[in-house]
Amino acid sequence: MKNNNIAIYHAAPRIGDKLIHLDFYYSIFKKYKKKIILICHNKDQIISKCDFFSEIIDLEIKKGLPQILSFIEFNKIIKTRKINKIYIFEKNSKPALFSFFSGIDSIYSYGIKNIQKLFIHNNSIDKEYYPLIEYDQADNFLKKISIKKYKFFFKNNKLPKNHIFICNKASDYLRKWPNQNLKEIIIKILNSNSNSKIYLNIDHKDYLDLSKQIKSNLYYTSNLSLIDLFDVISQCSFSLSVDTGPSHISLRLGIKTYVLFSRTLPNKYSDNLIPIIDKNIKDVDKSIITNRKSDNINVDYVWDYIKHEFKK
Repeated sequence: MKNNNIAIYHAAPRIGDKLIHLDFYYSIFKKYKKKIILICHNKDQIISKCDFFSEIIDLEIKKGLPQILSFIEFNKIIKTRKINKIYIFEKNSKPALFSFFSGIDSIYSYGIKNIQKLFIHNNSIDKEYYPLIEYDQADNFLKKISIKKYKFFFKNNKLPKNHIFICNKASDYLRKWPNQNLKEIIIKILNSNSNSKIYLNIDHKDYLDLSKQIKSNLYYTSNLSLIDLFDVISQCSFSLSVDTGPSHISLRLGIKTYVLFSRTLPNKYSDNLIPIIDKNIKDVDKSIITNRKSDNINVDYVWDYIKHEFKK
């Protein structure tokens, strides 16, 4: 049987990393009109909802001596799935080397430049490419290898406008908005529409006083699985979130998403993305790198962004 299957390798251990790249995975599927094998670290149920993957394989390429076992497993995947073409969304050269020594005919990657000259079937990437955020790295990669980019969205349930998702939970404290600010925004929302149902992905203990004050309109989602959180967000009319996994879920559902302290999401990522940035920053794309904590992004400033949602 001829080797003619196509794979994508992208470690992407966090859900947000995979969701950022869905346009690019989908574009490769569209080019070949053939389902793709995705090799990644931490397979999850949301990505499994994509119908353009024939298989999703969980593989972690480890460091040091354990990488020998990683190569053996990688090689077995390539041989048993009869893969002869692979697209690698990593600057790390190791997956490209693994692919070469596994006998793959066509390897496309933006790994280290000198490795590309030896093994990779595409032009090397310019130096200025490396500091770009992940979405722009992948965008440039597809342009270099002449693959047309297509957008991919999951279907949402399009429920009434009073369903709102709010997320202020992130691993990086610089991406979080002050709790008091968020409490004030929630009160403003409920004053504008007392029927609003607000789904909160937050550290519940920080909002106990708000829970006592408002009992019937708040629904906490922090303990939900990713797939259950996906279902909740799909029922919302818009989201207000810091730059973290749930904001990517919201955007992939085609839901209007206001993102605070945007760091990984350029404007071209989605027409539904509204980055809430410091008004003193003129260049929105530049703000993605520089826009961190800012006193200018206060309650009234954020409210001016979202208040029209309650006048429709």
